[in-house]
Amino acid sequence: MQKERLLASGGLNTDVEEYFLPKGDYIDAKNIVVDSGLSGGQGTIKKIEGVNSIASYTGTIQVACEDENIIYFLTVDTDDARIYKLVGSTPTELLKYEHNIDSTDFDPFLKKIGDILVWNYAEGGIPLYWLTTRTASGTYTLAQLKLIKETPNFTPVILKNIDATGNESDFLSNNDFQFAMRYQYDTKEYSALSSFSKVFKAEPDILNYTITHTLTNKPSFVEKIFFYVRIGNSGTFRRIDTVDISSSNSISITWNGDILESLPDTISAKQFDAVPINTQAIEVAENRILLANNLDDYTNDATNTINISLVGSGYTISTTNGNIKNYFGNDVTEASNSINSSETGTDTAHKPFANNSTYKIGYAFYDDNMRTRGVEKSVDYQTGDFAYGTNGIIPTIKLTFSNSDVSTCLPTWAKYVQVLYSKNLSKSYVYEGYASAYWFELQEEGLADPLFSGQTRSTFETRRVLKLNLDASDLKNIKFLTVDLMSMFRAGKVYTYTEGDRIRINLAETSTATNIVDLKILGQSGSLIFCEYDLGAIDLTNAYTYQENNYFEIYSPKQIGDEENTLFFEGGNLIPISAFSDGTTDYFISEDGSNTSIPIPSVSRPQQPTGDMIFEKLELVEYTQTPFKDTTTVSGTEDATNQVIEVECNRQLQQFLTSNQSGSTFTSTSTFSNFITNDDDATIDASTQAIKLTNSYLITNQDSSDTIKLVDGTASLTLSVGSGSVSAVNVTGSIQLFHEQNGVETQIGTQKDITLNSVGTTSVDFGSNNHTFGNLSSGGINRNFNFDDKLIVKLKITATTVTFNSGSGFATLILSTSADPLHLKFQGDKSNVTRSIVFDNAAGVGNQDNYLIRSISKAEKNPKWNTSSGKPSIQVTSDVVNRKKSNIRYGGKYIQGTNVNDISSFFFLNEKEVAEENGPIRALQRTSKLQTEGQVVLAICEKETSSLYLNERIVVDGAGNSLIASSGQFLGSIRNLKGGYGCKDVKSIVQFRGNVYWWDSNKKKVIRYNRNGLTPISEINMRNYFSSQTASPVGYIIPTYDMYVIDFGTDNAIGFSERNKRWISKYNGAVEYGIVTPSGTIKNSSNAAAKYGEQALFFKGTSIKGESSARFNSYVNAASSNAHIQFVLNTPTPITLENVTISQLGSDFVDFSQSNNLRTSTFDIDFDNENGQTSKVKDVNSLLQDKYIYGHIMRDSNSSGGIINGDFMIGTTNKVKLTITDGNDDRDYKINLLSIGYNPSSGHDL
Repeated sequence: MQKERLLASGGLNTDVEEYFLPKGDYIDAKNIVVDSGLSGGQGTIKKIEGVNSIASYTGTIQVACEDENIIYFLTVDTDDARIYKLVGSTPTELLKYEHNIDSTDFDPFLKKIGDILVWNYAEGGIPLYWLTTRTASGTYTLAQLKLIKETPNFTPVILKNIDATGNESDFLSNNDFQFAMRYQYDTKEYSALSSFSKVFKAEPDILNYTITHTLTNKPSFVEKIFFYVRIGNSGTFRRIDTVDISSSNSISITWNGDILESLPDTISAKQFDAVPINTQAIEVAENRILLANNLDDYTNDATNTINISLVGSGYTISTTNGNIKNYFGNDVTEASNSINSSETGTDTAHKPFANNSTYKIGYAFYDDNMRTRGVEKSVDYQTGDFAYGTNGIIPTIKLTFSNSDVSTCLPTWAKYVQVLYSKNLSKSYVYEGYASAYWFELQEEGLADPLFSGQTRSTFETRRVLKLNLDASDLKNIKFLTVDLMSMFRAGKVYTYTEGDRIRINLAETSTATNIVDLKILGQSGSLIFCEYDLGAIDLTNAYTYQENNYFEIYSPKQIGDEENTLFFEGGNLIPISAFSDGTTDYFISEDGSNTSIPIPSVSRPQQPTGDMIFEKLELVEYTQTPFKDTTTVSGTEDATNQVIEVECNRQLQQFLTSNQSGSTFTSTSTFSNFITNDDDATIDASTQAIKLTNSYLITNQDSSDTIKLVDGTASLTLSVGSGSVSAVNVTGSIQLFHEQNGVETQIGTQKDITLNSVGTTSVDFGSNNHTFGNLSSGGINRNFNFDDKLIVKLKITATTVTFNSGSGFATLILSTSADPLHLKFQGDKSNVTRSIVFDNAAGVGNQDNYLIRSISKAEKNPKWNTSSGKPSIQVTSDVVNRKKSNIRYGGKYIQGTNVNDISSFFFLNEKEVAEENGPIRALQRTSKLQTEGQVVLAICEKETSSLYLNERIVVDGAGNSLIASSGQFLGSIRNLKGGYGCKDVKSIVQFRGNVYWWDSNKKKVIRYNRNGLTPISEINMRNYFSSQTASPVGYIIPTYDMYVIDFGTDNAIGFSERNKRWISKYNGAVEYGIVTPSGTIKNSSNAAAKYGEQALFFKGTSIKGESSARFNSYVNAASSNAHIQFVLNTPTPITLENVTISQLGSDFVDFSQSNNLRTSTFDIDFDNENGQTSKVKDVNSLLQDKYIYGHIMRDSNSSGGIINGDFMIGTTNKVKLTITDGNDDRDYKINLLSIGYNPSSGHDL
């Protein structure tokens, strides 16, 4: 007789034909485990440990997590969801809420980071959170549980306080301010900033600001509110105060101008926390929350619409006569019903829009966390041109509901509506006011252009003409229209020219006429603005100056393209949807509060449109003396240095005078018209062809002894014949002195003559005789030299007669100078000068009057156009939005035990995208249990899986090897893992000891990730089994055996042992959720550890079950189940089965009260073969001796003689199935091996 030992040293194998099954493999097993290296040794078979019921709960389990020996789990029923905390054997309900999920096909996540739980079972995946250290449990609303923190959504009363007694703040009085708020919660998290306030404009004598409010709907768990301010409407917010509201709803602060720490620019610029509206995957890693497969935008699911329009004539200034002049009509008074320009008191200041400009006005919906889709609809608004225009300088805005059931016009998620405004789409700068006067600058043709000559002047050499009392001959000489802003400058409203600026100004001939022209501004000098003259636009015939009617607007046009992708900015107050009631379809936002105006919550005044300007009353003075006569004294001394003026020409001059036939005589006056350009003061005079040297020279208060003398100077002149010859030449020259005043040159004094009568070089010594041009009083040069007059010296040389020799042919005469031909010094009297410039006509002289303007700011220093621009939005183009299925976004850091908690602070830029071809991300999974360990997170998508390296990136060296390097980004490199495996069944995903497992239903494979990449472990001899699975499985770990179980339902679970690296058994299954717990976590009823070491915890029905080292064979189910294993004994030729021996361990089989020493009802062994034969060995027919159980294999039960007299069991493929039948669950029945005794079948030799 021969023996064959059947050992469970391999694993389950359904892929190999039974005849070829390798030794150690087996074809079936149920509810058994095969110990490897633990009690029983290599290959020991025993029943799997059973479970004890730990506790019960309400609802259906969805997900669980463990942290610091505490189990947290989520259950749901039809309406409600619950979070439980399990400590020992006692589950405590932490909270309950209404989840609003209709579908059961939703796989939530539950993670813990520090003291905070994060999960997403609500309305399609809303991210929720809970601080586990809170002691109060109960029922909560979704608003109380959302991860995104609610921002302050109220409008506090912000008022300026004025003090004209000298205590005012210069800082507050000269800057515009914009305010914002944010909450701090008990988790030490901050909300995003609230909607920004309007811009509070600077005005004189501001003492301080007060901010007051009484909270009526304070969010749960808020402890403090922080107040911030920024200068203007851009840049960084800085904290001004903090109010503890944990036990109070009252807010009252006074701000005197003190500013504290700055907010980071990223926080100031954040429109709202970019926590997704819902998310499909959550993970925590390195103290951050990661969210994937996110929905960021809402769909406008309203079935009806809201239209926006501008109606009526809008706001108009009261016609009550007063003392403030304006271009709208009668003089007005400054009052609340007229042009209230102060933001003090009840803060009802009117905020107009800029002149002759285009804006867009729209509305947007907001949820309770201030998230918005953007502007839904908008309307264009065009202001009038120094007039009210169609809709006034402040429009009335109308919201019209298309259905009287207002809820049908509002998205289901909307909690607020807000009106938004674009910035001025026509202009980027505005300066409005009244001109003191305007006139024309005339300049004679041919004179140097004074504005662009590059010379520095105190005024221009032109004639000023007030208005247009001009002769026809003067029109061609008009160079500029000059606008004088003297009164505006004196009122503190200063303008500085920027290239591209234009002016719209009323040039009228009477005090009531309108003639608005639009001109390009060319430049500026002090309060004088020089404008391009346009005869077509300016057609005046009468002289007229009247400041009240000289209104103007200087503006910078918006560049082309600036209006593309128009940004809208929050500019009003939030309108809660409760402000709209059924039956009323029209709602108004108007300056005067007329019609059905929408109120501002908690503030006793209606909503008002918010313009970008403010009314300002100016006290403007007219001229105290005419600007057309001005006398200025310029100081000077009379030392010798100041009495000498030098002029020079340091360039070489050359002129080809003539070329003529031989024997003729030639006369010419052409001199020095061509020369080499050099850097000196010389030019060629166009009319006289003389060298013209220019410098300033001041002469006045002359006496009889004062002269102008040429005291030094030389010139070197050369006359040469280029070809041919000449018989006679006559060249004469002169130095002349001119006085230029107002563009007119007048020769003064006597000239210095020179003569050159022969060919060759002649040196002329101008200083040898100190030539006197004339006595100042009697020599013809007695003149008044003004400050900007010129002294002009001209060198004129003329070839008067040239006679050529006979027979010389063509001849050329060349007149040239040396390289430095002329250097002259003049001596004269230079003394104090009085400048007196007299122009035509005169402007009016008057007194001080009040004028109304629309101003960008009342600041006396550095005024800026700070519009009331809050957070920006753009207009949406579609009602439907798309989910970012491939994106992963992460939040800020949380450091437990400190005040650093930014986990709910999300930015849209803090995200990365996996390849869209991977399919939607279904889960994010750390590869390590501890969220502070490990640098890899898996993005498990439906079709592929990507690895995300945290704070690391992959680099490739010169040899092509991939290396891991540190990265400054939290989400470093992303790479797809090889194999192309994904997952749709989230509950199959389990991480344990560096391995991650899941089920790929597309490919019908079980995948394992570890540091070696992805491995389809279902291919390990179990492909056939898994290819037939159709149910959505649950995955869990049995840590005692380092085994991953994938559970497809009742009687259809199977376990993979990492110790054996094989699938080892099937199990009853039907677990709804499983989790691994640390040692000692689970307690029994006596509060003792149910099992030491890591253990599995199972959820099923409404019960929690835990592994028990004292119970076996009742895995998951309440009743125990049989366990079995089936081997195949393969032989090349048929054999006859004779007997079986079981090598067992322990005492579970032993009962010495029985004749065979065996406990009854413990096991059966079934045999069958390829021939259809079957037989059985039962415990009652066996004998226990020492540690072995012996049994005789009966004959074929299917044969005619039965098991006693039937056929012997003969075959080549003999299957042996051992079943543990003991119904008690307190014994595990360890078996080392089965040994089968057999003989070769008759006629066959093994």
